[in-house]
Amino acid sequence: MNKIKREIKLLSRFSLVGILNTSVGYLLMFALMFSGVGPYLSNLCAYGVGFIVAFLLNKNFVFRSKGNYLRESILFLLFMGLAYLFNLIVLYSLLRLDLNPYLSQLSGGAAYSLSMYLFSRKWVFLKVSS
Repeated sequence: MNKIKREIKLLSRFSLVGILNTSVGYLLMFALMFSGVGPYLSNLCAYGVGFIVAFLLNKNFVFRSKGNYLRESILFLLFMGLAYLFNLIVLYSLLRLDLNPYLSQLSGGAAYSLSMYLFSRKWVFLKVSS
């Protein structure tokens, strides 16, 4: 398969996992809140589950990596933190420029997603199959 088609295939699967993971995360977060769990604990639980779901789906479905679980999970967590930092930098910068806060959030989210894809593709999941 040529490189461009392969990259499009990986990006498509990565996007699908992102949409699914976000949906599951918010569903869990809101279900916990509805059942009486506070917003901070609900948020923490949803993000914890989201990390596990995102890691497993990216490893097994998106990149189909045959690499070491422990190594990849640690790198995935570290790069998620770095991608989140990029998100905050973009958000902060655009808000300082008085850009619409909703567009600023979307731009920060795009920076997070793009950087997480690149980190995952180039440094986390190295033993990738099509």
